[in-house]
Amino acid sequence: MNYNKEKTAKNKQISAANIGKSGQDIAAVFQFKDNRSEAIKQAKLKAKMEVNVPSTVPIQRKIHYKSGTYSSDSNRPGWRKFLKNYVVNEYNVKHATSYTSTNINLSTLHLDRCHRISFHDIQAWVIKYLNGNMSKAVFTERTDRLYDGSSTDKPLMVAERTRLFKARTKAKKLSSSRALLSLLNSATGNVSLGNDSINRSIGMQLDVNFKTNGSKQALTPNSRRMLSKMPKKSTSGIALTPGRTSVKSSHVGASVSISNTTPKTKRLIKKHIY
Repeated sequence: MNYNKEKTAKNKQISAANIGKSGQDIAAVFQFKDNRSEAIKQAKLKAKMEVNVPSTVPIQRKIHYKSGTYSSDSNRPGWRKFLKNYVVNEYNVKHATSYTSTNINLSTLHLDRCHRISFHDIQAWVIKYLNGNMSKAVFTERTDRLYDGSSTDKPLMVAERTRLFKARTKAKKLSSSRALLSLLNSATGNVSLGNDSINRSIGMQLDVNFKTNGSKQALTPNSRRMLSKMPKKSTSGIALTPGRTSVKSSHVGASVSISNTTPKTKRLIKKHIY
């Protein structure tokens, strides 16, 4: 949902007819999947060595403490190198391309790095935990949902989250929460390359992905995993088109009609519309 430039407040609706911007037709677009193929799993393993070097990554100050209260600013940490490599490798597998994180031109391809659960919501969880407004159990459950079973970057996040849980001083809590926020922002189970215009119109809301299921559209495993146990209003909600009849999805590259989704997907979508 969030991306490598600041989002605008546009509500530009992108129809299936607009997908030609990136040279894709609607049939090809709806073949996008969140579930990881062997090739995608190998791409994660390839990035494993880069994940285990936290000391080389500068932590940007996005969390602050003043007068007994923790707060955040409006900025987002930079993308971790392992995430940059992962999303490009994932894109290559899906599109039979051979880009690298250094030679891919996201602007030319009309792509952004898109969160499913926005950085805005993730940051809000961290602040709520720090201020005692979210339990350790709930915080653990929600942050775990940003990763799938093959996420090689998850152990690094878990280690940093454990350091935060053990922190007793303000300085240690600030240090661990800033490092943790940086890792959560780049969680490989929560970010993929997607259509830039739709991504920017979604803003801080949920950016879910779909797959074809017979004649209907269904949430992909990653998107279903994230929404299935999330309580109502625990995020900024599903992003809808102006008529509130379709779901915006940068990962699909089009808007998906709610009436054309499977019953289970429809129930999950409606749960997160507010």
